[in-house]
Amino acid sequence: MNHEKEAEHIIDLYREGAEVWDNYRIKHFIEQHWLARFLDLIPAGGEILDVGCGAGIPIAQYFLQQQFKVTGVDASEPMITRCRERFPQAQWHVADMRTLALEKTFNGIIAWDSFFHLTRDNQRTMFPRFAQHAQVGAALMFTSGHGDGEAMG
Repeated sequence: MNHEKEAEHIIDLYREGAEVWDNYRIKHFIEQHWLARFLDLIPAGGEILDVGCGAGIPIAQYFLQQQFKVTGVDASEPMITRCRERFPQAQWHVADMRTLALEKTFNGIIAWDSFFHLTRDNQRTMFPRFAQHAQVGAALMFTSGHGDGEAMG
């Protein structure tokens, strides 16, 4: 299967593999250094949009522990169900990032381990969507993979 076809089915993969991915992420938190740098750009207690939040651990959990407000979005219903159970104080939405329209802006937007699954064309159309959800001066952090285009595996 080529990468573009994989990108078309990524939501199904995360729906079907929610438990496996969640179990892995609970044990692997390697991003803390980058997340701390991201938080340095956001006012204390600010609001963060986590695009492709998965099951909320470890990234949304870290932000909540640091006293930030979190809104998470993921297209996988099983992932959002876990978020709602674990972190009822946050806002959680089942939505495809490519059509995201929350009618709200945030101090920071993160798309960690999610943005790079999109096709090249969908990656490029995400920037106006990020801007639509960003307050003036908002921080944006995303993982892009190691090359041009989508990353799988």
